[in-house]
Amino acid sequence: MKLCLFIFFYIFCVIGASKQENSRKFEKYRNCMRNNGISSWKVVSAVSNATSYNMLNYQWNKVFDFVFPIAIFIPSSVYDVQATVVCGYNADIQLVPNSGRHSYAGLSLGTNDAIIVDFRYMNSIEINEDEEYFTVGPGALIGHVIAKLWTNGGWGIALGTCMTVAMGGFVMGGGYSLYSSLYGLAIDNLLEINMVDAQGNAVTANPTQNTDLWWAMRGVGAGYIGLVTSFKLKMFRARDLKLTIAQRMFNGEDFPNVMDNYVKWLDWVKQNDETVTTTISGGRTGVFVRMIHVQDPNKQPVSSKAVLAALPKYFPNATETDVSYKSFIETVIGLSEISVTIPEPTSFGAEEESPETTLEKHLNFYSSLTKDVIYSEYSLDKTFFVDKRIRARDLYDVQEVFAKIPETCSVSFLPHQGAIAVPQSTDCAYVHRDAIFDCLLTCYGWNFEQAYVGEKWMNEFMIVARFMDSGHTYQNYPDKDLNDYLWRYYGRNLKKLIRIKRKWDPYGYFRSEQSIPIRR
Repeated sequence: MKLCLFIFFYIFCVIGASKQENSRKFEKYRNCMRNNGISSWKVVSAVSNATSYNMLNYQWNKVFDFVFPIAIFIPSSVYDVQATVVCGYNADIQLVPNSGRHSYAGLSLGTNDAIIVDFRYMNSIEINEDEEYFTVGPGALIGHVIAKLWTNGGWGIALGTCMTVAMGGFVMGGGYSLYSSLYGLAIDNLLEINMVDAQGNAVTANPTQNTDLWWAMRGVGAGYIGLVTSFKLKMFRARDLKLTIAQRMFNGEDFPNVMDNYVKWLDWVKQNDETVTTTISGGRTGVFVRMIHVQDPNKQPVSSKAVLAALPKYFPNATETDVSYKSFIETVIGLSEISVTIPEPTSFGAEEESPETTLEKHLNFYSSLTKDVIYSEYSLDKTFFVDKRIRARDLYDVQEVFAKIPETCSVSFLPHQGAIAVPQSTDCAYVHRDAIFDCLLTCYGWNFEQAYVGEKWMNEFMIVARFMDSGHTYQNYPDKDLNDYLWRYYGRNLKKLIRIKRKWDPYGYFRSEQSIPIRR
């Protein structure tokens, strides 16, 4: 009994001392920010404004323990970011960047001893039509970018399907898209990065300036070398594109044969039209093959005729098939993981809304999105790259587990070919250029029981699928369960990344749970 009381008293004292120390550090930080001319409303703590603090500290993924950071800082300029780095360093408080709050390992939520740098107001998008690029802040959401580019001249860029993901995290981790086979990853379309280093200096990195930083930031993910304040990215004339989407559905027991044919199909695509993207998605309802062909008069003017003729030969005996022809923006809206409900006509004989009106409603909805609209749920994700050929006879154990997939889980296979595979794996920090495809497991749940069932199935699938695992993981899907996460994210590029990290952050001030160390 005495021992229990002693342990309780000891823990109570430690927690109390930690809070007292954080209060002392925060007061030093806040005074420094005030002396640097930073408006007090930009530094939000639970004491200064509990309502705003709770709103800004929204944590949608229930998988992780709730975190109460010391404060949340909301910069609106490069100078603001410089000030928070200088003041954070002087006060010995860790800073954690938060662009869209989508980190699958909860890394952007920080810790109870950190200050969150919330980039929601650094979300400007400036378009240069003459030189076909745009400049964007890290806090701009994918939905913002899609809407802005399209409504200002019919421009586009290859981005993901989740409209509430922010550009900061998406771009730095690589930035995979369903159009990447033709246009490459987001980092392949980067022209320039602006950031603040660990000394509070505003720095520009591009192919001719700070080339080591330019190499490292393209694929660094959550490795945390600096705080990005803007990206300059190439864009394309999306209004000129013609897209073909072919879909084929199979029963769940066909999973091994579909995967066997998938590898053969990717071989055919590589030889005949490597700009095609074909994904496999599996779930309780079956196995779903989706092929996306983009006809771009400037990059890929060939029609989808040959691809459509070949697809059924590699994926025969489908239970359902569909082919549609769409514009770029129709495809983006159709594949989006978040959409706006268009109301039905309310009375007999009412005129239907024109396609333009419907499109405008979607784009206006995307423009108005905030990262706070994400549903609160349990979300689990794991991923691994595959760099060897998979045959049907290798998948019998996997099939047994796949047959038990919960209705709240899915497994997807995303190709890594075409423009993605053109650069060498050492041309920048993104090391996964030699992968054939990426395997992504996703489970969600509205309650703990659903999450538990999903996690149990996911772990079982990972065990039987180990033979496929190349040993690498996509850094935009960080995973706290990984013991060797640095190698899995960066592979043979890790040593160079550590050297660059040490140069630009010699004291290791920028750090998080899975950041790159300055020594190893």
